[in-house]
Amino acid sequence: MVQTWWQKLNANERMAATGAIVVFIVSLLSGGWIAVLGAAAVLVIYWLKYSPNQITWPAPIELITLVISGILGLFALVGALALVGMSGLGFGMFGVGGGFFGGFWLIVAVIAIAFIAGAAMMVLGTWREYQAMPKTAPPTTSSAPPSAPSMSPPPPAAPPSTPPGTPPSTPPSEPPSP
Repeated sequence: MVQTWWQKLNANERMAATGAIVVFIVSLLSGGWIAVLGAAAVLVIYWLKYSPNQITWPAPIELITLVISGILGLFALVGALALVGMSGLGFGMFGVGGGFFGGFWLIVAVIAIAFIAGAAMMVLGTWREYQAMPKTAPPTTSSAPPSAPSMSPPPPAAPPSTPPGTPPSTPPSEPPSP
């Protein structure tokens, strides 16, 4: 039953589902319940996508899984920053050489790296699936497309300073001609 469902997944969905399984298992071991729910949600969405009953989704499935995976990716990024801060980059009392945490730090590091890898697989798979999604085109109608809004006519020209038919007056600096 699971194998037939797995065969229906395309390559991008399979990558995202593999990442979701990794994140689900790692989160169960480490106690991260939000990540467990997010990974389970992605798996359930893919399961329902290929189930015989058709579901009307509020948004495209690719977008829903991308948002969930993106949130988990942000959690993984924050966890990676915390791991780097906790490690002290190999120096100090929390470093790779032991310190207060000793072997416990290495277990935390392995769990965090597995979580980061799983979340990265989820984000990459769902992003590729979102990019492969057919984009909706604007609806085509048989009527003519709307024309550009017409511009108002230009304002009328200013009236001439002298009425037509009268000779222009001479400037006051010149004497009148006989």
